[in-house]
Amino acid sequence: MATSSTNSYTTELLSQSDTPDWTVVTTDYQPEGKGQRGRSWFSEPAKNLLCSIVIRPNLQVREQYLLAMAVSLAISDLLSTYGIASSIKWPNDVLVERHKVAGILIENQLKGSGLDVSIVGIGLNLNQLQFERFDWPATSLALEVGKTVDPEKVLESLVALLKVRVYQIHTDRQQLFADHASILFGHSQEVEFSFQGALMHGRIVAVEADGGLRLEVDGEERIFYNGEIKLLHSA
Repeated sequence: MATSSTNSYTTELLSQSDTPDWTVVTTDYQPEGKGQRGRSWFSEPAKNLLCSIVIRPNLQVREQYLLAMAVSLAISDLLSTYGIASSIKWPNDVLVERHKVAGILIENQLKGSGLDVSIVGIGLNLNQLQFERFDWPATSLALEVGKTVDPEKVLESLVALLKVRVYQIHTDRQQLFADHASILFGHSQEVEFSFQGALMHGRIVAVEADGGLRLEVDGEERIFYNGEIKLLHSA
């Protein structure tokens, strides 16, 4: 099955019916796959997990990044079942040894000051072995474990782990923050980033519930939001 984008298809589905929570839309190939801020997500046909999941997270707009935390942690939890250690690169990528293995795109439909429904788009590299060159090089589960993996099994495990993490948002938010910080790329370390065309350095302090990245720059703490800065792949 091919679709232009699982997030776009799911958005259309929601507009036509009362789509229940945890509805999952998958595709083998999406020629118009969507990434953050209008970027594209390219994937070889039938090689990777490309899906969108409908979730009603019961969160305020100011808390929306908590869902991204839960999703990225669920992906990390999944990778750990294969013996793979990973890190979360703000705002929406999962890395293995500085190589991107997954990307997340969450599109929210609002009702007042709350999230009515969230479409959680996930692209997870499974069995693809060769990748184009990007700012951050890519990897896949197959490359990391040395064998092909079953996409249906991966999806089933991922949804189960995601349900646990989404539940944690409301039952143990403090632990969610702690777990996220423990594998946050660059946490308490100096990172290189670009801001308004300038190359800068700073130490990552924390990620806020609204998605802001708190950095210590030249001895002063500043908060940046998605699109304002770009973390760089410095060796």
